[in-house]
Order: sequence, then C-alpha cells, then structure tokens
Amino acid sequence: MAQYVTLAAEDSAMTGQCLEVGGPENLTMRQVAETIKRVTKVTGAVSSVPLPMMRVMATLLRPLNPTLARQIQAAVVMDTTDMSFEPTALRQRYPAMPFTRLEDVVRRDFASAV
Repeated sequence: MAQYVTLAAEDSAMTGQCLEVGGPENLTMRQVAETIKRVTKVTGAVSSVPLPMMRVMATLLRPLNPTLARQIQAAVVMDTTDMSFEPTALRQRYPAMPFTRLEDVVRRDFASAV
C-alpha cells in the first residue's frame, strides 16, 4: 500500500483519484487473526462476539463509553458489509505493482518482534 501512497504523491494524474487497494486474498477477520497468531507463534484461542450481542453492547455502552460504543458499531459494520476486494481494475491500471499476502506482511513486520 505504501507504494500507492508514493505513486499518488509523485503522479499529478492521481490528484483527486480514489483507489481501492487490497491484497491478493479476501480474508475473514477470523482468518486474519489466525494468520497473525500462527506467524507470530502467539498461543491462545481466537474468539468472537456474536453480532446480536455487539449490537446490544454498542447501544448500551453509548452513554457510558461513547468511544468503545463507536468501535463496537464499527465492528458491526465490518461484520455486515461485503469488504471483499476485486483486484482486476487495479492490476490493469498498475500491472507492475506487487500484491503482498497478509502472511508475508506479518512475517516481515511482526514475527521478529515476538
């Protein structure tokens, strides 16, 4: 993604353009967590909060902790919105730009820190 930021800063043709940027994989949040856990060799269980519970928590926490309520509401949106990425248009526009798998990013940036 950093390469697209650099490109946007250097290429005046990108002024005002909006690019959807993603990787070669469409992963669920559970798959993201499992990949990070596996690559960094962190132990423990990956768990989730059921969607109805998140909706209740976002509402009930709003007066007590608005920041946490907004974060939970963002999780509800992420859980109910198709966030898959279709790379064809980006590949056609920038064929030389590499796509990096999540596992490679985690290995490069985080695995040695654990």
